[in-house]
Amino acid sequence: MQSPRWPLARQIAMLAGLNLILLTGILFFFALFQFGASPGNWILGPAREHLLAIGQSFSLELPTTDSIATLLDRYAVTYNARFFLVDPEGSSFTDASVDIPRELRQRMMPKGPLRPKPPGRRPPPNDSIFFVSTPIGYWVGIRMPIPIKGSSEPMPGMLLIQATSIFNANLFFDFRVWLALLAALLLASLLCWLPFVRSLTKTIADLSSTTESIATGNFDARLVIDRHDELGLLGTRIQQMSARIAGFVRGQKRFLGDIAHELSAPIARLQFAIGILENNSTEQQQRHIATLREELQDMSSLVAELLSFSKAGLNPEDIAIGEVCLDEVVDRVATREGSDAFEIHIPNALKVMANENYLQRALSNLLRNAIRYAGADGPIVITADAGRQWVTLSIADSGPGLPDAELDRVFAPFYRPEESRTRETGGVGLGLAIVKSCIEACRGTIECRNRKPHGLELVIRLPAAQQ
Repeated sequence: MQSPRWPLARQIAMLAGLNLILLTGILFFFALFQFGASPGNWILGPAREHLLAIGQSFSLELPTTDSIATLLDRYAVTYNARFFLVDPEGSSFTDASVDIPRELRQRMMPKGPLRPKPPGRRPPPNDSIFFVSTPIGYWVGIRMPIPIKGSSEPMPGMLLIQATSIFNANLFFDFRVWLALLAALLLASLLCWLPFVRSLTKTIADLSSTTESIATGNFDARLVIDRHDELGLLGTRIQQMSARIAGFVRGQKRFLGDIAHELSAPIARLQFAIGILENNSTEQQQRHIATLREELQDMSSLVAELLSFSKAGLNPEDIAIGEVCLDEVVDRVATREGSDAFEIHIPNALKVMANENYLQRALSNLLRNAIRYAGADGPIVITADAGRQWVTLSIADSGPGLPDAELDRVFAPFYRPEESRTRETGGVGLGLAIVKSCIEACRGTIECRNRKPHGLELVIRLPAAQQ
């Protein structure tokens, strides 16, 4: 069965992913424009309390430290970032110089007199702490009072923290936790959707496989779908359609068989009468009688083919099958066709389960067609490969092949690729139909496909004999 270019499961997964991305984007821009949220607040929001606690701890240690630079270095090591203590103008309280970017300097402008945070109250978002993203890193500013020796009033100051990455778990929130949460959400979604998607795709695959079998003429294919939705109803309708088509096909074959059977007796009487006329005719009359005998012989051959076609296809389950030595049957048929164009590569004593008469009839038609249409273009190669359950028999030629659109129709009764139906180009289009009926009577399958760069290959699959 040919695989689809875009499997349904992949389409559902892509659609779900696109839907998730669109929803995330819509929520982000809604929050951005509706509530005035900036990307910095998205990063700073979850870590605000943690950063304020760092600033408060630094502010409490500041009056007791002997060296501000040592305190800044200790915090830098602890939080894996650079710490600076500056005044609102950007001047450092230590000997270390601070290269303050323009974006950060704009946010550092004084917001008014800074007083200690009242107990139990949270400062406004843009008052005590802010976040700035610059090309040289990510900055956090925490406004705090700086105690001055000999003065009762502290002066306004600011603790600047420079991080090279927003994934710094010591300063900001731990992104790994959020990634784990996202993975858990995706896993939960997958566990919710996977049974539904698997059930859906399996049902569709079963529908596709069954309809493909029906299209090849296997009307006994059964479809078991335990669903109570539209797909279950579709499966029921397919079974009903298959049963009706099977009835039509059996009726057609029975009708053709009845016609062929009824025509056999008149044709036999006509042949007997022509024999009598031929014995009592002049030389001029014998020429006309010979033409009449030839036409009558074509009619007799057609009736015989109709009988073979209808007999093989009406009740294949009633035809007895047994072990058949495949290489012996192929050698016998190839010898009878009397052509040296065959190259046979079949393992000795390779056995299949089939009806020998029907298999021999099918192979005779196939080899005869190969000689007729491609015998002059190169060897006709016959190979067989044995599997555990099936044996694959291939008949390949180097002829012109068939248009791709014709490959699915060559086994239809009375179908011929040529427009004309002359004695020179073949019969009436029952040869491959009889082949298909014979192979199916042997519980096998047959398919036709083109070879590259040219040629035609017919592949027969027959049940392997149990060793």
